[in-house]
Amino acid sequence: MGIIQQTEVSYPSTEQEDKDSPTPQCSQLAEDTHLTSADLHEHYSCDQCDKKFHTQGHLRRHQRIHTGEKPFSCDQCGKSFSQNPHLKRHRLSHSGVKPHRCRQCGRTFSLMDNLRTHQLLHRGVKPYACSQCGKAFTQMTHLQTHKMVHSGDKPHMCEECGKTFIQPGNLKRHKLVHSGVKAHKCDLCGRAFALKANLVSHKLMPHVSNPVTFLDKPPATNPRNTPTDTDV
Repeated sequence: MGIIQQTEVSYPSTEQEDKDSPTPQCSQLAEDTHLTSADLHEHYSCDQCDKKFHTQGHLRRHQRIHTGEKPFSCDQCGKSFSQNPHLKRHRLSHSGVKPHRCRQCGRTFSLMDNLRTHQLLHRGVKPYACSQCGKAFTQMTHLQTHKMVHSGDKPHMCEECGKTFIQPGNLKRHKLVHSGVKAHKCDLCGRAFALKANLVSHKLMPHVSNPVTFLDKPPATNPRNTPTDTDV
């Protein structure tokens, strides 16, 4: 039987190469993102608040907070968002699925964030206060909308009549008046209304037995036809 001789294989030193070359993971990352090895360690700073980010993409998304840019819009209600994940979470509100329930009042929500905000009402916490009148709110968005009352800003305009509104939801309800659709019907007299609020106000008024003669006001009484004590 022959003797197998073990030969030690020596490799050239790669110490200098290790210093100059990135690791395989970093090399692949640089190739995928078109970044150099220097870029992998660079921080991208916001020129408005000095917050730092590892990628330009994260910086661009952050800067939408300062610019107010909201490129992602809901195709059902028109509400817009600065980031696509926020739009995806918002769409759950249209699905009708509300798995998050408040233990105190039983109200349900599609998003956990909405439940947490709602629970502030039970605790009486309103951290966002108006600097002009002192009115406080549980959400920053509610405060921002409220401030338009003081500024007089009504950015949402009806294209048909020119009436302006603070909130887009109010404009959407107003447009029902122009559509001719009257989905809210009075169960007492049969009169229909475009807005539910108008129906509620209508039902607070007294009704008469004949709905044809009822025109939002109780029938006027004629003093001459009112019986007196002497007529009885």
